[in-house]
Amino acid sequence: MWSLKPSNIHPTIPNLSNGVSSNTRLHPSMSNALAGSKSTKLKSNLKPNVCGSERFQSKLTLASKTSKSRCGKDGKKHMKVNGKGVVHSPSLKRLDEDLDDHNLKELEEIFKEAARDDAGGLDMHQFRIAMKKTMKDYVDDQELDTIFMKVDTNCDGTVDWDEYLSYMLLEYQKKENMKSSEQDRPFPNPMLEKQSNHLESICRITMLTAYSRQNTTGAEIDDSSCRYLTLSKEGTFNIWSIDWVLQKSTTLESSVGKYVLLTDMVCLSNCNCVAVASTEYEISFYSLTSSLIQKKFQIIGLEHCALTMDFSFEVADQRKSILLWGDSNGCIYVMRMYEKPNICLYTSSSQPTISSLLKGNVPNVIVTKIPRVHPTWVQQVRYYVSKQVF
Repeated sequence: MWSLKPSNIHPTIPNLSNGVSSNTRLHPSMSNALAGSKSTKLKSNLKPNVCGSERFQSKLTLASKTSKSRCGKDGKKHMKVNGKGVVHSPSLKRLDEDLDDHNLKELEEIFKEAARDDAGGLDMHQFRIAMKKTMKDYVDDQELDTIFMKVDTNCDGTVDWDEYLSYMLLEYQKKENMKSSEQDRPFPNPMLEKQSNHLESICRITMLTAYSRQNTTGAEIDDSSCRYLTLSKEGTFNIWSIDWVLQKSTTLESSVGKYVLLTDMVCLSNCNCVAVASTEYEISFYSLTSSLIQKKFQIIGLEHCALTMDFSFEVADQRKSILLWGDSNGCIYVMRMYEKPNICLYTSSSQPTISSLLKGNVPNVIVTKIPRVHPTWVQQVRYYVSKQVF
């Protein structure tokens, strides 16, 4: 990283930091259950798979009969949906979403009854009966068995209240994390594939930002007038609306009449132009109007091929801008302009050479070359306005 100041250009080391924070919200019923329970812990000793009390067994048997009483005439479990009787098996998501504070208290009493009778916990069959009694609806045994195996973290064949609370806590945390990740997605909408007339690989997709009239506080972005630009290596240049509707397409041809490849493009939004680098060892500047895409001027005589570029300007004073490019010899060029590019470069000469720019022969333009920054091709350059570094 290099620091860019009016008097000098020198390398600097960035200060990198990363902070991560997360908040987990609990369902109200879950919070109440945790508040009234002992701290959640894992069981360490093996416990029997059967209850040790006839009173507890009779309670579960009664719950089982209550669950069976909701069977239809055909022997299948039913529930009402839109006034019609349909066979329904709720998903695992429904099991924990439908549990309110009353359900959890009722379920807690069943677990505590097993603990008081020295049963230690519920086995799989007893867990099914307890959940069906609590849910007041038909629940598939296979789904309940899946939950049981998730809750039984120490695999002793029984689950107690603390184990069940641990499972519920983890489930709510997982849901909150998923909701947060969905809200934070930078691209919430699905991707769409657009057909184009590009023949070679696309070397740049960028936006030409449009600004409203400048006032005392600076210029504001006019979203409705912004356009997307795409350029492929063989020279196909497309202009798209903000909704990705093709508005104009043309081919940027070589000035010497031979086949060349284009390497990169940047938008000069302060003068409604684009700069295009090519294997001809030059950078061409095109003006964009509603009807024409016209080459205005070039920087010629580059020592090596410009491979990547970046451009930035001050919104408050659009005359001040900076153009960076890296070449195939590992060098970086920094061109600072104190007048809009279409004025300071076009009025001096339609084809200023890089040597004349480096010597300072062009008014309002200062070019600095940083040789051999990299041992081989420079594949990416980027200017950061807030830090004035690149």
